[in-house]
Amino acid sequence: MFLGYDLLNEPIAPYFSNKDSLNIMLEPLFKEGSGEITKTDTNHIVILGAPQWNSNFDPFTDWSFDDKIMYSATVTEERQKQKPLLISLNSGIKQVCPCI
Repeated sequence: MFLGYDLLNEPIAPYFSNKDSLNIMLEPLFKEGSGEITKTDTNHIVILGAPQWNSNFDPFTDWSFDDKIMYSATVTEERQKQKPLLISLNSGIKQVCPCI
């Protein structure tokens, strides 16, 4: 069974000195990559990991560029204590993701 394509797992570590400039480049890279994949395969999803251990969704501003994308989040108990994971949806609604 094949679920989909994971473009980058946990990209851009939090200790990178240039993480802010790299974060800005991530969404355009994901748009390009998912676009190329869906030219050939329209049946499977494309999984996108957020920077800083799949926990920083702030760099993502466009959730509608592909209807076959899924965002991957890594949520640890320690991370939840520091800052609950909030995902900004295109509609402006804030949704708190459950920590499972």
